[in-house]
Amino acid sequence: MEYLNHYTLVTGHNRASPRHEVPDDVFPVLMPLIEGTTSQIESTGWRIIISRPVDNSGHPIDGAAMFSLYDRLTTGEEYGLVHCLLCWSPLLCADTWKLALAMHMNIGWTYPSLGCPPADKPWLAVTFDAGMLQADRETILSLGDAERCLAWTFINHARQHGRALLPAGTAVASWR
Repeated sequence: MEYLNHYTLVTGHNRASPRHEVPDDVFPVLMPLIEGTTSQIESTGWRIIISRPVDNSGHPIDGAAMFSLYDRLTTGEEYGLVHCLLCWSPLLCADTWKLALAMHMNIGWTYPSLGCPPADKPWLAVTFDAGMLQADRETILSLGDAERCLAWTFINHARQHGRALLPAGTAVASWR
């Protein structure tokens, strides 16, 4: 069974999220987000910001992605809900994990008691932003579903385009 390790950094919880939990008809719905043609998750009103690692020439590198989900208050003010780092390339595993921990601690959370995930399985690390303190149970469960669906959409897209792994010798210069 194919799965990704889904880590919640705030609690230290890890869940194996099987691929079969995300129906194939979800991929075409989320592809505009992955491709950058939209930043809204239509049914929720949430906005997503996606960053990808890039090489020294500014070209995107497949194998990892960072995405954050935001919502709006009735006043129109935007607030963060979750920030996620996804990795499906063994060559990017250690550096992406370090970035996940740094992002988590920059928000103000304590250092999680989790070691670096195994590089041979894709993983998703999630940390909460201040907006989660206002979220109800339904929103929290919906965010978990959105995180998984977005993660598997990234992985599926890379595999379909023959770019599931980072080419040897490619270095990450930054994230955009």
